[in-house]
Amino acid sequence: MSLSSDLRNRIIADNKITSKVGGSSPRVSPYVRNSADVFPSIVYSIDNTEIFTSSLGTVDRGQSSVSVIAIDREYDEADAIAKLIIDQLSGWNGSGAEDCISMVSPVSVSHDADSPFDGTQDQVYRVTITFNISHGGAI
Repeated sequence: MSLSSDLRNRIIADNKITSKVGGSSPRVSPYVRNSADVFPSIVYSIDNTEIFTSSLGTVDRGQSSVSVIAIDREYDEADAIAKLIIDQLSGWNGSGAEDCISMVSPVSVSHDADSPFDGTQDQVYRVTITFNISHGGAI
């Protein structure tokens, strides 16, 4: 598995989150489509990764800064989704051989609003949570 797929799988493992962002086809992805039917959704990005190597130069592990963004037309709903994400990811360590993630720690939360990108007049509210994630391998 990869960091990106492990992260997505962990987020959608929580039924409270998936029920808010699309049910059986959850809108959790590294990008958001430019259309009115994408709300609410969760977008995530791996912002940067520091790679730790052994004395022989082989990759031991990585430490990544990851942003997970709850997006909605309603501020309170974006905030509620963000709280669920924090609960789902905080303190998580990989539970099996397929997991590359060894520890997740929340670092910061920011709130902002933006002009609509889909042609409507409604604001788009974003709650961005930044996590530090330790993982096996470079990515």
